[in-house]
Amino acid sequence: LRESEERYRNLLEFMPDAVFLHDREKIIFVNKALAKLFGYKDNSEVLSKKLSELFSEKDYYKYLSRMNEVDNNRYPIVFEEVIQKENERICIEVITNSYNIDDKTVFLSVIRDISQRKEFEEMKNRVVESKRLLQEATEMDKLKTDYIINLSHEFRTPLSIILCTLKLMESIKDSKANMTIDKEKLSKYISLMRNNSYRLLKTANNLLDITKIESGCE
Repeated sequence: LRESEERYRNLLEFMPDAVFLHDREKIIFVNKALAKLFGYKDNSEVLSKKLSELFSEKDYYKYLSRMNEVDNNRYPIVFEEVIQKENERICIEVITNSYNIDDKTVFLSVIRDISQRKEFEEMKNRVVESKRLLQEATEMDKLKTDYIINLSHEFRTPLSIILCTLKLMESIKDSKANMTIDKEKLSKYISLMRNNSYRLLKTANNLLDITKIESGCE
């Protein structure tokens, strides 16, 4: 029995995850990984402390509430916390269960430092967000390009009509033949130029409105 107990103790002692056994006040057992996690040189330094001394006051009361949760529900719980370690905050994942030993409730907790995992998840989220922003920017650039192409057509068409009409009117004016000006045809030309001038003006106004919106002006 003694050999078996020693074997299990050694197994816990050299586990890569931090393990400690405690009640609500005292620390009963810790392994090397827990001492290292909390910044102590060896196990004896941790065993000489109360549970409340292992955590900051805020972290201790948070941890205490978790112990109450385990005690009330009688099943293991898994939770994540951020605790203060010297001058840095570290993310930990904790599995805690309660046991009744000699009519006294004790808690076995296994703690894993997940700071690197959290950093990786945050980095991954930043990459996803960057991709999303890049996609939005690409789509916006495409919309702007399409808009500029459409806008060039909106300007080109009425300008072409106005220029053609002016050339026709100039050809009539410069004609050496003694021609009688058709007033109906002249009115049609003037109407064409007026309508397309209004079309250009409307397009220019729309462009100015969009520019004001993009610059944040009212």
